[in-house]
Amino acid sequence: MKKGGKYSTVASVRKCEICKKYEGSVNYYTDGYWIWPEWVYHYIDCHGLKLPNLFIDNIRKKNIL
Repeated sequence: MKKGGKYSTVASVRKCEICKKYEGSVNYYTDGYWIWPEWVYHYIDCHGLKLPNLFIDNIRKKNIL
């Protein structure tokens, strides 16, 4: 997912709603169809977030995962 093209950057800091950890950058990425925030990795790694199969299948096809 980090191979996706950068879509935009927002000048702000966000805090995880679960563990209250601050995330320093607010970049958004795209594969040309989906757009996802950089901080989604924190939810996957630290909180076990499961992304929809449709999303995973699409980014695997594009070799972004």
